[in-house]
Amino acid sequence: GVKKTLGFTPREDIVASTAKCGAAPGIGERCTLKKVHRHYFDRLWALEDDVKLMKKAKVDWKAMNDVEVDDFEGYGTRYIKSLDEESLEKLVKKARKTKTALALDVSFPWCIKCKDARDMFETSAKKLHKKALFGYVDAREHRKLARKFEVDCTHKCTFHVLPPGELNYTEVEAPSGATSGSFVSSLETNLKPALQVVKTEKALKKIINKFDGAVVTSYDPEKDTEALKAISFAAKSHRLIPFVVLKGKALAKKKAPEGTEIWAQLPKRKKIIPFEATNGVTNEELLLFAKKVSVPEYQRYGFSFQEVLKQAEIPVAKFYIRKKEGKQEEKIIKKIAAEFYGRVATYLYDEEGHYMDMPNAGLPKDQFPALCIWDHIDDDDQRNKRYAYIPGVTEGDWSIESVRQFYEDYLGKNLMPTYKSQPVPDATYAEGEVFDVVHSTLYTEVVQNDEDVLLIMYKEWTPDKERHFKTASNLARLLKVSGVRVAKYDAYENYVDHDLFKITDQYWGTAKIYLFSDTVENRTPKLIAVSDGGDKDKGGAVDFTQGNVLKELKKLLPDVASSFDKIKEEVKVLRKEAVERAEKRKKEAEEAKKSAMEEKEKMDEILKTAEKIDVTPDEDKGVLKQIIKEGEKDTSPPEGMRVVAHYTGTLEDGTKFDSSRDRGDTFDFDIVKSQVIKCWDIAFSTMNIGERAMLTCEPEYAYGESGSPPKIPPDATLKFDVELISWRDAYATDGTKDEL
Repeated sequence: GVKKTLGFTPREDIVASTAKCGAAPGIGERCTLKKVHRHYFDRLWALEDDVKLMKKAKVDWKAMNDVEVDDFEGYGTRYIKSLDEESLEKLVKKARKTKTALALDVSFPWCIKCKDARDMFETSAKKLHKKALFGYVDAREHRKLARKFEVDCTHKCTFHVLPPGELNYTEVEAPSGATSGSFVSSLETNLKPALQVVKTEKALKKIINKFDGAVVTSYDPEKDTEALKAISFAAKSHRLIPFVVLKGKALAKKKAPEGTEIWAQLPKRKKIIPFEATNGVTNEELLLFAKKVSVPEYQRYGFSFQEVLKQAEIPVAKFYIRKKEGKQEEKIIKKIAAEFYGRVATYLYDEEGHYMDMPNAGLPKDQFPALCIWDHIDDDDQRNKRYAYIPGVTEGDWSIESVRQFYEDYLGKNLMPTYKSQPVPDATYAEGEVFDVVHSTLYTEVVQNDEDVLLIMYKEWTPDKERHFKTASNLARLLKVSGVRVAKYDAYENYVDHDLFKITDQYWGTAKIYLFSDTVENRTPKLIAVSDGGDKDKGGAVDFTQGNVLKELKKLLPDVASSFDKIKEEVKVLRKEAVERAEKRKKEAEEAKKSAMEEKEKMDEILKTAEKIDVTPDEDKGVLKQIIKEGEKDTSPPEGMRVVAHYTGTLEDGTKFDSSRDRGDTFDFDIVKSQVIKCWDIAFSTMNIGERAMLTCEPEYAYGESGSPPKIPPDATLKFDVELISWRDAYATDGTKDEL
């Protein structure tokens, strides 16, 4: 019955779940789409030929009135001009006439995710207004410009720069996590012409010193047109280093060796690096050369270098030290960095910023200094191989000769990769028990073993992890009769070969169950079950339940099929034990409830007569303390100490919202460091070790007007049954819990 179909591409976000289409008298069919943002840009589709659809579209602004808005209302500096089509055209003419760069923000005001990027753009305008013109176009109001600059609100936060003498805009991204300083620097780099002509040695020196280097050519623009095309391409594609054409006196005094027409001139390294072409001056080779010479020789790692290193396609050596340590080793690393410049980029990483980075490279996380070479900078790429160098991991010391040999062995492909792995378990496992596998034992105990092994892979955040462990434990017991062993593997703490396990989603978090058997697919891991039906790699795998796994193994393994009757009998035993455990837990819960009621009654009796002590500095009764049990005299924690405590928090009506006692674990925090609510900082400062007290915290000393949804409502007065167990120096390193 379909007469005609019509498709269109929305230019902005809609609430897909509320889209409705249905028959409408006199029309045929009416579709209603709810927009995510309330604004005045009512052209929802991208194609110019959707005229008929455009004429029939209507926007019900009244229906949008209840939508909260937090739109950008323009820049607060005179250096950024608000523009329409006409004024933008005039500004472009002015920029070209004065040979000045133009930087633009063309965006929708409801793109709140780009707030930080806009702040950085405004900072740039204030610092660089003498070097460029700045403008802002409200894409909501100026639709043609929105389409010209392909504006949307779903991808990156980008700005547009028109350098002097160029016809096309260059996009400058403000990546998430970028600092204001790095963005200003990135924008400034893009303000200059891609290719600059220099006639004097002084002018060349000025450019090289300002930008810490330049790619220089002595080719004649009028004669060597093909070479200049490639140079111009590389210059426009990679603006992190200036490209310079020498003429006149500058050409006469060029510093490059005889016969070299393109080279990098790097002042800090006092180096001339010739461009050595293998196939003539090509776009690709020259662009890669420019990217490599843009990489600093040795520097403390910063976010701004991430993209540079990715583009340079160069291995990265990461050198890790503790603050104020490893100075002698750092001197050696700096010398090696200079020797291997252009082949390996060397960066200094501090202990605090990259404590997770070291284990990912197969390095112990608590041994410094340390060194590792990665094939490239992308930490998220599972196929990015790492090669660790540290006494105890590779045979070597921190002499310049041994570090140099490490670099040479890497470049000569004479090293074996190192991988993240937990220590080898020292536990012994009985038959029918789940055994733990780490990366260093995975191949010997599972992959290359001759036994049938069921491997449960999981991550720290896998949902219902403990339930899956219980299922694995049951399977180990049930499969004992069939000779199938069950192992578990923490895929967060150990490296996972995504190619071996055929994993396509690097951010997976489900439990995956693999079978290793000589009789199944030549012992390559076969995925037989997953804990989530939405797993991208599920394929023909079943959902992870005890029954499903047993049925799959019965099909795949003859030993399981032949012993299946015995397995079913053992299942009955397991079920009986489960019923007995449930009855025991029920009885224990009833006894605990009874005990809790008795304790509450005792507590209520104590609190009836206990003095309510106002412990607030202003004595405004915002924090009242009633002592339930006295502690050791004169043992209150000084400011900044690490406090170890127990607590139970309730609302005024007695509803419990949190309890460390229920979790069976203490709660630690640094006192008077704003790590907890004001009530706690104030009250715990007055408590002694062993003291137990009831705190009554007014909203302004707790979670205030906003509350802490969903458990704590706005303006809530809270009660805490707290106990100070101990305190210690927050920066202690000897592992003791109580150093008082």
